Amino acid sequence: MEPRVVAPAVDIDDELTRTVRWTLQPGTTIGQHRHPLPYIVVPVTGGTLTFSDATASRLVELLPGQAMARPAGVEHNVSNLSEATVMFVEIEIKAR
Repeated sequence: MEPRVVAPAVDIDDELTRTVRWTLQPGTTIGQHRHPLPYIVVPVTGGTLTFSDATASRLVELLPGQAMARPAGVEHNVSNLSEATVMFVEIEIKAR
């Protein structure tokens, strides 16, 4: 069965940042996408997600509060194939 695509909750979208909250229940996915801006991911709850890009699919362990920076431009998908709900905040940086 294919994972169900979910939508983010947009908290802030101004001239400086776009901040969205993702809640990925088991069996859900964000869908294939590309970030036009560099961004930071801040896990709210821990868990394991499947990150897929053009090179491979791999499991990524998120730890609550342990932020990670990501560059712009990588086309990818994030899916929750685990049995636990995973929540994180994504902050895209618009201004430098």
